[in-house]
Amino acid sequence: MNDFRMQLPRLTELYDRFVSSDRNNFFLRFPQRLQFPDTVTLAYYRKIENWLSFVPASQWSLFQEKIGPTATACDTKNKRDWEKLHDTLNEALGAKILQENYGCSDVVIVPTRGNSKSPDWRGMVSTRPHYAEVKTVNHSLNERLSWYGDDKLLHTTKIPPALAKKITDSYTEAIEQLNAPLDAQDATKLVVFILNPDHNFDPIEEDLKELLMTFLEEIEIPETPIYACIQH
Repeated sequence: MNDFRMQLPRLTELYDRFVSSDRNNFFLRFPQRLQFPDTVTLAYYRKIENWLSFVPASQWSLFQEKIGPTATACDTKNKRDWEKLHDTLNEALGAKILQENYGCSDVVIVPTRGNSKSPDWRGMVSTRPHYAEVKTVNHSLNERLSWYGDDKLLHTTKIPPALAKKITDSYTEAIEQLNAPLDAQDATKLVVFILNPDHNFDPIEEDLKELLMTFLEEIEIPETPIYACIQH
């Protein structure tokens, strides 16, 4: 437990705040899942911890409030488990990109009002606003079902049409959100993608990342560049 607290301080804060005895609570056995020899899981959450470290101290409480409702939102019926929680954790990457790639200061969470559209983050470079919207594209239901049963995925070496559509639709939605603020016309706008392609998508003569990056370049518009984190 102490090692967990030393390596993952912000995830530890989330654990301390939201852990409960509810069997649907993500944090219930979280430290145990990180123990040796499951180094893959630990490495994954070290990456998440790095992203979380870029959430400014002034915004950390607000970010925790976004995490709270997802801690017990375990969708076992559709084999999605704590997907909503991880989608929210992934939003921290937007704060990192604004600071590291654009040199933004005063990075804040953009408040939402009812059902109105808005991006995730706003930062400043001098007097110019910068907005970032983070989109996570998760595994398909067929992929997830294959983890729990004997279902076999059909092998494909090209981007599946369903994945291409999901990415394109997410990009279109992100652009709408980025254009919602009143000062959006004079702002720098960025879409951050976290992509989780299915394991059956396995190019033979091409690198998976290069194939996806080429596709993203094809749909990208100059006014709204894409930063992609491809997880496979």
